[in-house]
Amino acid sequence: MTHPVLNPPQVSLYAEKIMLRILFEYDGMRKFLCNHRVWVSDKIAQDLGIPLEWEDEDDAKVIQARIRQLLSARYREITETPLPETLAGWETAYTNLTVLADNLQLNTAETEILRMALHMNTEKAMEQTCRYISEINYRNIITILSELLSLPRDAIRLALHSQGKLFGFGLLEQAHQRSEELDDYLRWDDAIDLNDFCLSEWDDKKLLSQCVSPTKAPTLHWEDFPHIASMQDLMLHYLRNARENNKVGVNILIYGAPGTGKTEFAALLAQQLGVNSYTLGFSDKDGDVLRAERRLEHARLGQTLLADQSTLLIFDEIEDIFAGSPFERSVAQEHKAWVNQLLEQNPVPMVWISNNVRCMDEAFIRRFDLVLEMPDLPNSHKEKLIRELVGDKLSHDYIRYFAQQNHLTAAMLTRGLAVIQALPDHATPFAEQALQVFNQTLQAQGKPKLTKLADHKVDYSLEWINCRNNLAHISQGLSTHKQGRVCCYGPPGTGKTAWATWLAEQAELPLLLKHGSDLLGMYVGETEKNIATAFQRAKENNMLLVLDEVDSFLFPRGGADKSWERSMVNEMLTQIEQFEGLLVVSTNLMHDLDQAALRRFDVKLHFDFLTSPQIRSLAQAQAAKLGLPELSEHQLQQICAIRNLTPGDFAALTRQHRFAAFQDTQSWIQALIEECNLKRDRITSIGFF
Repeated sequence: MTHPVLNPPQVSLYAEKIMLRILFEYDGMRKFLCNHRVWVSDKIAQDLGIPLEWEDEDDAKVIQARIRQLLSARYREITETPLPETLAGWETAYTNLTVLADNLQLNTAETEILRMALHMNTEKAMEQTCRYISEINYRNIITILSELLSLPRDAIRLALHSQGKLFGFGLLEQAHQRSEELDDYLRWDDAIDLNDFCLSEWDDKKLLSQCVSPTKAPTLHWEDFPHIASMQDLMLHYLRNARENNKVGVNILIYGAPGTGKTEFAALLAQQLGVNSYTLGFSDKDGDVLRAERRLEHARLGQTLLADQSTLLIFDEIEDIFAGSPFERSVAQEHKAWVNQLLEQNPVPMVWISNNVRCMDEAFIRRFDLVLEMPDLPNSHKEKLIRELVGDKLSHDYIRYFAQQNHLTAAMLTRGLAVIQALPDHATPFAEQALQVFNQTLQAQGKPKLTKLADHKVDYSLEWINCRNNLAHISQGLSTHKQGRVCCYGPPGTGKTAWATWLAEQAELPLLLKHGSDLLGMYVGETEKNIATAFQRAKENNMLLVLDEVDSFLFPRGGADKSWERSMVNEMLTQIEQFEGLLVVSTNLMHDLDQAALRRFDVKLHFDFLTSPQIRSLAQAQAAKLGLPELSEHQLQQICAIRNLTPGDFAALTRQHRFAAFQDTQSWIQALIEECNLKRDRITSIGFF
């Protein structure tokens, strides 16, 4: 080694300065140079400009002494020369760092810590050298960084606070307090792609795109939400007032079943306000699901970047943030300070959206300014939506049929029908394609599949219901007030359940139909639980609850042999008395009901067999639907002579016609006679179906 000199360093001037300082001021040289070899790390040696062939020299002690001498001289040289504002090869990264600091309002300490992290995570030799610092812990890391960066300890301490910007925005990973490595405290987080940050130019728009995306244009309209008109106006006026007065801490919570239009409504709020809206996503650019902590970081980042803009920030599907259990705290609870800060100090109004608020701590719910449970679209508006989507490709009956299905939300209807619209035309009718698409989704959700409509179904009409009460007047009152407890009684097939279904349409309420067999459980206490669940579901979703075969639960308690039988009756009576919505129960055995139950019903409606005028009208309508000739007077008299005719009898023949079509009117009349002759021995569905 005649004239030993260092090679040009392979690291930045910044990293070289830090590395040499650690080697000479933090006893790093002792760990770098060793007895059994000249040096420990080839990477550090090469990047500092030490020729690797020196390790092959015979006298290791001489080589080590020379290395100390040369590196010491180099350290004195670069110490006496201030670092330039921009380093060669680092122009893009430093410019981006300035953009980041300006947009996030980072102070000097935060910026310089981030600069050090930038170098440490891209220059591995610097990372390795930092590990030579002995006795690193959470307490002395502040002192070490203060010395390395020549900044006050208090500034470093505040910058590294767990609730500070560096960790709160996801710029640095939160280090474990027992870590003994300096690089663990300066580990670059993935809120910002490090490689992209170093290689491509960033601006405020690109920075914003890392945490939020523009909200998709809504497919629904403001007028599609008349069922929440009062809350519409309230939210709109509140947000306008908040915007005009630059109010902070404005937060709205919207919850409800999936597909009810919560996200659409949030986007429409922004439209009505005349502002832009951005949505916090739940997946990254690669499609990977984001951690709940990361989404919180994005929320804080978005709030800062959008603080000076007129906009609305939408935080969708927040269950991963707030969902906890008796055995595990939620992410919101783990980061309570972050969440509280978002709910109290956010400069940008936020709409938080959830499918279920049961998972949320009440302490968080109380912090929202407005809370809205989003109900499903009324049937009439679902019908309008379907017509707008498909035009005349679906019949009126199918439009109404799909609109009546509780499980077919507005979102499912929109997506499903859009899929069918995109398919090439083929022989399969549009309605059957819709059934196929909807049923695939319903099956995957564990929901009952939809059946094909009967081709010859008669439209429902109160004209064909023989009720002693003024059914039209009562129906109008119930559909207007959407409250009431009604008991329908009378023979099977007289239209009790069919009326309840029709009433749900008129009241624009989802229908929850429960038969006795649906509620009866195998084990003690299970029936009571099923009863309570049905009432609770109807209450939470604002549904018309129909209990068929209610005599299974409301028999006289004096005749009960078992304690669980009395408990079942008591549970049903309690739930009926406390229910404040619209309830319809039906029974064929009115005299078998517990007397206490009768007092709990506001209205008791008796459904009876059809009168002669009703038989004539219904028979003519049904014959026309089946494609039979107009009935003669003689044939009408034949039908009227049949005893105890009900709408259900005509419905049974309609179902029979699907697979065994009647060839003439007389065969249809004969079948009607035989149907009535067998009444005592059959159990049939009730209604016009």
